[in-house]
Amino acid sequence: MTDVQHEIQAASSTATGRRSSNQDAAVALKLSASDNLWGFQAVVGVADGMGGHAAGEVASRIAADTISEVLSLRSGDQSEIIRQLASLSPEDAVVYAVQLANQKIYQQAQTDVEQYDMGTTLTVVAFTSDTAVVAHIGDSRGYLLNSGGIHQVTQDHSWVARQVREQR
Repeated sequence: MTDVQHEIQAASSTATGRRSSNQDAAVALKLSASDNLWGFQAVVGVADGMGGHAAGEVASRIAADTISEVLSLRSGDQSEIIRQLASLSPEDAVVYAVQLANQKIYQQAQTDVEQYDMGTTLTVVAFTSDTAVVAHIGDSRGYLLNSGGIHQVTQDHSWVARQVREQR
């Protein structure tokens, strides 16, 4: 059997759809695994501001920017925070990035009464040479596409999805 290497391509696009504004923010990073702190080759994701809540576009942008900033850290950087983060596994690095994004969104919401209840969904996948780390919050879905078809790999965090899971 031949070891086949596949080059990862990353791209993003968003569209307003039927809404009056676009609250989506995308992440599409192609990285150098040898330079990346955790060996990530690519990071892709989508954050979708929560419709009906104030400043969803702000929350989704903060989430996407934070995920991009953290997960693209380079191993050559020598700051104290880099040395601390270098000990994290790829899985824990993704968790850290999501938690930091949540913290930043919360802090921003506390500074402006018009942004008080802002929020976003988030689905992000970070690829190494042999695995994909998925983080997911909300109802933006993640799918695996392969020769066997299309398979949903995330579970919606919504009232409707919960009712379906509980067969109500």
